[in-house]
Amino acid sequence: MDSLYRLKRLVTTVLLTVLLCGVAWAALLYFRQESMMYYPRGYSESDLEYARKRTRFLEYRVGEAKQTAFYLPPLEAGEAGPRPRRLWLFFGGNGARALDWLSLIDSLPAAADSGFLLIDYPGYGLCEGKPSPKTIAEAIDGALRAYLESAGAPGNGDKLAGAAVLGHSLGAAAALTAAEKYGMRRIVLMSPFTSMRDMAATVVGRPLSRFLRHQYDNRAPLERILAREEKGEGKLEVTIIHGEDDRIIPVTMGKTLAGMAPDRIQWHPVPGADHNDLLSHAFPLLKDVVK
Repeated sequence: MDSLYRLKRLVTTVLLTVLLCGVAWAALLYFRQESMMYYPRGYSESDLEYARKRTRFLEYRVGEAKQTAFYLPPLEAGEAGPRPRRLWLFFGGNGARALDWLSLIDSLPAAADSGFLLIDYPGYGLCEGKPSPKTIAEAIDGALRAYLESAGAPGNGDKLAGAAVLGHSLGAAAALTAAEKYGMRRIVLMSPFTSMRDMAATVVGRPLSRFLRHQYDNRAPLERILAREEKGEGKLEVTIIHGEDDRIIPVTMGKTLAGMAPDRIQWHPVPGADHNDLLSHAFPLLKDVVK
């Protein structure tokens, strides 16, 4: 009987330990998920000094929080040159900054006659506030309004003529948010996840992933965008690029999104590319798709 009692106590202790660990994980995921999902970084004075020579600072607000985006005009436009042939919106990952795109853009042939709107998320770069699906969507709206109000901005209202979006990782979700709302038909997604809940499930398991508060679901807006094309609202050009060796967002997620419309979505798995070096591996491809 004494042995049976000790066994029961041991089992009870193990079960309680497992339960407490589960509760601790759930609490961590629920209350600290912002610090697990976002890695905001600021700019040095030298970063900003260089940006002032190259870009136009666009200031706006998300609620009471001040925000700053950057507009890079066509390289051939000069000080007050013509309107860009196309406006591109670029969105980085959860540890990237808007100005990090400058060196890549300088090497793209499209930089000669296209403009680039580089948007930081709230809490990143010069932006105040905290990032979330809601505040990021508001930041996109504010940056586009600031752009449209600036001199030489093409488009009007909720539609931007000829605009296109590119997003990497978390930026793919931001890119789809912008594309859906503003009717953009040229979309480039790099290392996209299917949903943030799917991402959480790969880290903490499916049950604990239900505690996720910051919901990003790339399937839903992509499905609506594809349906819009079926209704005759303009031809889409969707490209998905994903590193085959991605250790952060599995390549299967990009493949799943591309599989939603394999006849209409260009799927480009990149051999040898991980998550953070995809841009360098895929640069020859980017020169062709960013046009």
